Amino acid sequence: MPGLSFARIGEFKSPPRVLAALFLDSRDKHAERSKALRKENLGLQQMLAKKDQQIASLEAKIEALQQAEAAAQQDVSEPQENVNRLPPEEPLPHHGYGPSFMALCVNLAASIGFRASSTALAMIFKFLNIKAKIPHWTSIRLWMVRSGVATIEENRERADDWVWMADHSCQIGQEKVLLILGTRLSKMPPVGQPLSQEDMHVLLIEPGKRWTREEVAQSYLKLADAMGPPAMVISDGAVELQESAEQLKTLNKTLIVLRDIKHRAANILETTVGDNEHYRKFSTKVSQTRCAIQQTEMGHLTPPPGKTKARFMNLASTLRWAERTLWLLDHPQAVGRCEISVERFEQKLSWLRDFREDIKSWRECQNFSSEALTFMNHHGAYSGGADLLSAHLGPLETGPLAKQMAASLVQHVRAAEAKLTAGMRVPVTTEIMESRFGLYKQLEGQHSKGGFTHLLPAIATLSKHATAESIRNDFARVSVKQMKSWLTTHLPKTLASKRRAAYAEATAATAT
Repeated sequence: MPGLSFARIGEFKSPPRVLAALFLDSRDKHAERSKALRKENLGLQQMLAKKDQQIASLEAKIEALQQAEAAAQQDVSEPQENVNRLPPEEPLPHHGYGPSFMALCVNLAASIGFRASSTALAMIFKFLNIKAKIPHWTSIRLWMVRSGVATIEENRERADDWVWMADHSCQIGQEKVLLILGTRLSKMPPVGQPLSQEDMHVLLIEPGKRWTREEVAQSYLKLADAMGPPAMVISDGAVELQESAEQLKTLNKTLIVLRDIKHRAANILETTVGDNEHYRKFSTKVSQTRCAIQQTEMGHLTPPPGKTKARFMNLASTLRWAERTLWLLDHPQAVGRCEISVERFEQKLSWLRDFREDIKSWRECQNFSSEALTFMNHHGAYSGGADLLSAHLGPLETGPLAKQMAASLVQHVRAAEAKLTAGMRVPVTTEIMESRFGLYKQLEGQHSKGGFTHLLPAIATLSKHATAESIRNDFARVSVKQMKSWLTTHLPKTLASKRRAAYAEATAATAT
């Protein structure tokens, strides 16, 4: 040891080997401590490096904020137009718009039409100062048609409790469309709640020219092969729809084929009221009065226009006019008769007094028909339903014709019940299908008078509210090419395309 003379070694009692061991142990401890300190120093250096990086990142953010602040101050010193933006959304592949905005456009078009939707968006964007490109109405139309084709294929879920509602719709030309809507017996709404458009799924849209029994049966069997035979088929009284459904019994022996109560009620009303000689005279007088006063000072009293088809489904409006006009005849001081002389009023409308009792009787029949349809829409057919319908119609004021009609309606429901098994409840009216056709014609607008167009698949989209998810899924399932293939297969030549081709030669020859 430094400073220790060899002369004093003898003063230590511990032998040299013990001292050597002590020194070696001390050296090892210092070595371990030095190693730990070096490791700790390395960790501190790494932590310091990370802190330096964080400081550099914060300094960069501070600089960016300072630049943004400077730019904001410059904007304040130089006022600019306040511009709004649509919510950020990733556009769908090959599209310039996101699925949420496309769903908005489709829903808007379903409510107000295609051209109107583009116009409405332009007005709203201008009012809110939104800087965004507005889709052309033809783009919105294409989105709806593409979604419709996808929806038709999506609806064909295989199950054994499908209820099919079948009907034909025709416009000008030879083409008629066979439309089949479907709902599941297991998903029927509770008693007291009618079917909604959301409950009905488009299973088939197929244009054709003749639609014989054989052609309808072929379409039925093709659809049954794709999704299984139905449990029930409802249609109006058309022979080709009713008899063709019977062929499905080769696939399902328990199949129930029913006739729609709404068309049956119209037929009963036509037999009960329409075959009456007084009603034929009344109808003639209504037509003559319409022509006589519609362009005079009595124009506001013009009867509603007559219907060439389904006349007795629209009888209520004519009876309502007759009842209100009779009231005006009985009250000369009424506001509705201002500026019309008594002589003039009597000359044109006094004939209604001859039909006062008939109108009352016909109104009773109409009320029975309306009440029966409303009751069956809310309840459907099930065991005991005919008795409930009879009890529901009983309190209504009745005459001989109305009682006759009520008995016929109850008998129709009772015949439907006889085909049902215990515990089964089924719809017995296709009124919701008539509503679907009405929605489609409203969407077509003026084109509904020009034959079916490539908008036809849009019938399937009128039952659902488009969402970003539904648009994304529909477009992933059906491409534009597949949509065009569907249209080419089902509508190879529309009436409009035939019209253009027919007059193309004449147009070219007469062009100057």
